[in-house]
Amino acid sequence: MSDIVITFIHDAGEKDIQLSNHLEGHQLLQALLEWKGIQNEWGHASRDVEYSFDEKHWFRLDKNQRLEVVGIWDGAFLRLSEGASNLSTLNEIKELTTYSPEEENETTPASDYAWKILD
Repeated sequence: MSDIVITFIHDAGEKDIQLSNHLEGHQLLQALLEWKGIQNEWGHASRDVEYSFDEKHWFRLDKNQRLEVVGIWDGAFLRLSEGASNLSTLNEIKELTTYSPEEENETTPASDYAWKILD
């Protein structure tokens, strides 16, 4: 199990929190609702956890998906949706995108490094 530090954005501002990246979406949702004092709220089942890596592009966290599976690690941003989120999950976006590994080989130059020095 690995602990990560993420920034939770809420109505009172931002709060850095440490949590396990093995949590599933429904576990995280329940914990965040309890922390915010929203217990036994009638409409809480319609809320979702949304995440971002740059605070511009947001995705909905599937309630049965673990944080590590969708790539949520240190430095990610989380927020609660006000109602049922209309954002897509990462898997839904991948299904809608036509992609083949052959296309990647044509456009991406082969490299032995995971990074490149910019001049």
